[in-house]
Amino acid sequence: MVIATGILGMSYENRFYLTLKAKPGFDAQYPAIGRTIAGAEVLKKLQKDDAVRSVRIIRVGQAAKDFKTDNEAFKKLLEKAK
Repeated sequence: MVIATGILGMSYENRFYLTLKAKPGFDAQYPAIGRTIAGAEVLKKLQKDDAVRSVRIIRVGQAAKDFKTDNEAFKKLLEKAK
């Protein structure tokens, strides 16, 4: 699988990535948590290692709106993954 341009994910603790071009096999290393749905013109202007000061994450679709992010829901996800 190839991660496309504009994918937001986590690479390390407290570190995020935003792909500026397609990344073959990148998904096997770091989880993707979202994608760019607006602002592609800004994304095209970014260079490697540019600082991004803010990102707005918008939940789209019922499954995203129903997704819980509290500690109890996180514990259940961890147990389910075991």
